[in-house]
Amino acid sequence: DIYSQASILDLYDPDRAKGCFQKDTISSGDLTSTRWKKLSSNEILEKINSIENKDKIAIVSSTSFSSARNQLLSNLCNSGVSYFEYEAIDLSKPEKFLGEALGTKDSLRAIPKFENAKRVLSLDSDFLGYREPCSSINTKQFMRGRKVHKADDAKKMNRLYSVESDLTLAGGFADHRLRISSSEILPFASMVLLTLLKTKKYDNQELISHLENLSSDMQVHKEWVSVCVKDLLKNSKNSVVLAGSHLPQSVHLITHKINELLENRGTCIEYIIIETLSKEFSEFLKDLKDEKFETIIFLGCNPVYHFPSEDWESLLKPVKSKFRLGLSIDETSHLCDFHIGQSHYLECWDIGKNWNQDYFFPTPPLLAP
Repeated sequence: DIYSQASILDLYDPDRAKGCFQKDTISSGDLTSTRWKKLSSNEILEKINSIENKDKIAIVSSTSFSSARNQLLSNLCNSGVSYFEYEAIDLSKPEKFLGEALGTKDSLRAIPKFENAKRVLSLDSDFLGYREPCSSINTKQFMRGRKVHKADDAKKMNRLYSVESDLTLAGGFADHRLRISSSEILPFASMVLLTLLKTKKYDNQELISHLENLSSDMQVHKEWVSVCVKDLLKNSKNSVVLAGSHLPQSVHLITHKINELLENRGTCIEYIIIETLSKEFSEFLKDLKDEKFETIIFLGCNPVYHFPSEDWESLLKPVKSKFRLGLSIDETSHLCDFHIGQSHYLECWDIGKNWNQDYFFPTPPLLAP
């Protein structure tokens, strides 16, 4: 995808940090200056190995598909280390929403199976483009149902209904496309669920009344929704509804309910449990304010840049030792005592899982570090 292509530029970044560094402050009268003094890898290892009180250590990281890293982090968590994780653009929010709503301690990831889908309703979800995860597999599966070699194949084609705020790849392939703003996706999804419940003669009047209130502004699209829902029900077990990962929790819960009513689990959608090692980043900020940590290690992430509203200088001041592993010396590095140059993923051995969690991928280095 475009993010992977852009990440290659990190290899040749002139500001890339090579080696290990310690921050050194020089004072001369009232003036002070800071420089980065180079250290050997062994010196950094000695400092990390000398850290005591593992229950006072926090590791903050961005997300990763690396199974090897997750195993190592699991061992550290079992020894008392606190591990926190966040992502500036988090594509895993929907699975966290579902896990919370259904009362599981872990995330619940929805895996669409487009090879079996005859009808697809996309709610601001560019599942064929770069905005959603696993787009390459989604494209291969979905496009199998678009091939027409003879006249009779046209009747077997899948059909895509796309409701979106701007033109996406999915919208460009849609058979029926409706443009509305992102803020209108919730009332639109409510109308879809409401129409589905009424068609199936669902008798929960409290839920129906709530959905009627939510969808009151969508009456102009009532006919469009009615035709779409009729088509989804006609191909009930071979229909699937998707919501964009940027949409709020309420939209994802409505989408989950729609899919349950379509009875498409096992044919067009599956749910897999994603075990969660990390704690929420909000917990890290709370513990940091309570001065619970003596050592913090930042792995690859740059929270000082991503959360500018926090007073990071004051928050990190009581922490005795602060280490930063990163490709370059950035905003977070400047508030740490040590910076460790990070290898690019194309320079590393690793093993990871795909988005569907059904394949392991060993990845050898393509370049010498």
